[in-house]
Amino acid sequence: MPVERVVEVHIAGGLIKKSDSGPVYVDAHEREIIPETWQMFDAMLPQLPNVKAVCFECENVNETLVKETLKKIRQRVQEKSACEALVASLEQAA
Repeated sequence: MPVERVVEVHIAGGLIKKSDSGPVYVDAHEREIIPETWQMFDAMLPQLPNVKAVCFECENVNETLVKETLKKIRQRVQEKSACEALVASLEQAA
């Protein structure tokens, strides 16, 4: 898929489980975002010029962790996003 067509990114907590065929990522919205996911998110943002939204998927997560995670997402988007409109919208909302 051409990166220009990506308009929304979802990010969620997860874990890596061992399996007979090697490590497997398990999407787990009730858990913290793992370092590997943050690395992938950081690598993707500069490649997506038309991304308009980032959705943080979380269920049964305490309010403090949600707020901390949203702050990290906002900071990363402001620092790394290739979409000037998204960055500008964050600056206006602050």
